[in-house]
Amino acid sequence: MSRISDSDQKFFKIYRVKNRLKTGTNDILINFLFKGKYLCEVQLGVTANTSKWIKCSNKFNHYIYELGRSLFGPITELCSVWMSQDERSQ
Repeated sequence: MSRISDSDQKFFKIYRVKNRLKTGTNDILINFLFKGKYLCEVQLGVTANTSKWIKCSNKFNHYIYELGRSLFGPITELCSVWMSQDERSQ
């Protein structure tokens, strides 16, 4: 990995590096200013060989997270998903 040189400082200025490798997200977040105008974030995810159960659990947990952040609330989102899967509604 190369270091950002002094000539690159006009393009990138790193503000924060957050190591979240020991958390459930298993990633590193880097916040930087690009060209002195745009505040950006890069998320570097580290993957590992995991069991099928953990993969399913992670997908379910992400789905629950999306329901909680949905625009109309979890009940409306759940009904929408249910209706799209129900053969009688088509």
